[in-house]
Amino acid sequence: MGNILKPEFKKKNFDFNDCSPQRFYKSQWCKSKWVYLAIKLVLFGYWFGWFLYVMTAGSINQSLHKYWLFLTNWGVVTILLYFITSTLVVIYGIAKDSEQPHETKMPNTVSGSIDRSTGLKSNLKVSSDTRENPNLRWFHKIVWILQSVSVNGAIIIGISYWSLLSNGEETASSINSHAINIVIMIIDLFLNDIPVRLLHFYHSSLYTFVYSVFSLIVHASGYTSAIYPVLDWQNNVGMAIGLCLGITFIASPVVHALVFFTFYQLRLFIAQQTVLSTVVAPAVTLLEIDNPTFKKDEV
Repeated sequence: MGNILKPEFKKKNFDFNDCSPQRFYKSQWCKSKWVYLAIKLVLFGYWFGWFLYVMTAGSINQSLHKYWLFLTNWGVVTILLYFITSTLVVIYGIAKDSEQPHETKMPNTVSGSIDRSTGLKSNLKVSSDTRENPNLRWFHKIVWILQSVSVNGAIIIGISYWSLLSNGEETASSINSHAINIVIMIIDLFLNDIPVRLLHFYHSSLYTFVYSVFSLIVHASGYTSAIYPVLDWQNNVGMAIGLCLGITFIASPVVHALVFFTFYQLRLFIAQQTVLSTVVAPAVTLLEIDNPTFKKDEV
């Protein structure tokens, strides 16, 4: 456990380091970018189709500006933006592959089993799907941020709804926005190859902080003071402040660490035990599997 957590608290992990662009173009479980694109299109198609339904048939009784008041709908749109950008990035990766000669690729993604006596990987295999240039472009970073915000946001929104707001009379829309959203983002997390950095919790904290400020601005404008019964800036300021501080500084980091990061580590563990590649590599530590540019002398 210490070998997993210790490098996560290095300053560089606040940023977007030690990650190859290739991890945004493929699944953890197969090398085919076309298969991964098909999976992304299915997930995107479902979420986009449901969004169109809500915006056309489901939102007839509420104006568009009222739609944007609710954190639930922020979460729905954020997930949509994630699927749009991540799918386009996969298409970009496929297009780049078609332009690059085969020689520009080098082996660097590792899988295998753990030798418990040494803490090293044994029976390692490497898939040749990572290019020499590991630098991420701006759109890779946007996808990385949107995934973090989408997963954590879905979980926080779901927990908040079912514990504080649900009256037991659920519609298909509320189930999709407060339960299916969690399921679909966890599925995506397990299928992709994007790493999760423990210190990236601040992405979600900033997201919930922005919504908290937004709700306060809406109150100050005189439009409404109570977006939710538990978020009432006029009649229960203490609860409103506590809720905003709680989701920003407690819920976001906790969900990121205990759910998002833990599920990611589970994905890595399962992949290390099951995924087979074709090229055998020298033994390396677990850290080198997650970070292709990792250097042992940096720990």
